[in-house]
Amino acid sequence: MISALENLDIDASWYLSEYYFPSKRSKEWKNLLNDQYKYHLNNFIEDYDDDINKRRVEQKYTRDGRPYLTRVNFIGYIKYNHKEGPKKWKRIRYSNKTTGHLRAIEYRKESSKIRRATYP
Repeated sequence: MISALENLDIDASWYLSEYYFPSKRSKEWKNLLNDQYKYHLNNFIEDYDDDINKRRVEQKYTRDGRPYLTRVNFIGYIKYNHKEGPKKWKRIRYSNKTTGHLRAIEYRKESSKIRRATYP
């Protein structure tokens, strides 16, 4: 009788122990993540209602008092209330720094200045 274990290229015991029996530290991190999720879920349910899939529209105010509308859902709530607060993603600028690329950028800046001066 042919066994599938005879034809394995990797150590099956390592694979099984790594993926199906995680370490104690991995279990602690997973429990911490689950506790944070439950905490944010309970806060969201207290602030809004039980439906976490519903997209809500909420009115907020700028510093000078002007109103604006924002969309609120559970994922956005988690992102905003994370321990580091809302993140502002920085766009990587000028990643291709060849001379032709930089020259094209300078031409574009110069043309926009001329356009602004011509058509105010």
